[in-house]
Amino acid sequence: MGDVGLPHAESEEGSVEDQRHEDIRGRLQLPFFLYEGPNIDDGTWFEPCARGLRGETVTEDQYSGEHYFLSQLRGHRWRVRDPATALLFVVPLYINAALQPSVAGTSCNGTHYQRLLDATAAAVASTEQYARHQGADHLIVCNSWKLSQRPPAQAP
Repeated sequence: MGDVGLPHAESEEGSVEDQRHEDIRGRLQLPFFLYEGPNIDDGTWFEPCARGLRGETVTEDQYSGEHYFLSQLRGHRWRVRDPATALLFVVPLYINAALQPSVAGTSCNGTHYQRLLDATAAAVASTEQYARHQGADHLIVCNSWKLSQRPPAQAP
């Protein structure tokens, strides 16, 4: 982590102060809810059949950040299963995998990504937690510039 405006430890007093800040950071938590369900991509809609221009898999692709980020979230200690206890809501969409040349916007079973995104948007929009703040506390992970070239008609 960067400096974050904390004093550098040049003296014994600075070391104590740094330790105090580390202790505080260690107690921080951000409980988040990761959506799951039949209308939420768990990585199986696009990833198994997606290949990049050189034939690389999604996990080998230079834009694999969404895959690894969502993978880490699935087992993270801050993840909660009850949306009522969450402060942040994560909607997993594997947009990079959906827009790989080999997939061309269709899922592994041939369903166009827009239809799958529409199903996700409807599922998320129908939840209490989405309605509470109109989605302001929701997060979609996407690290692909390809989305700007082929944006979905709607997003949750």
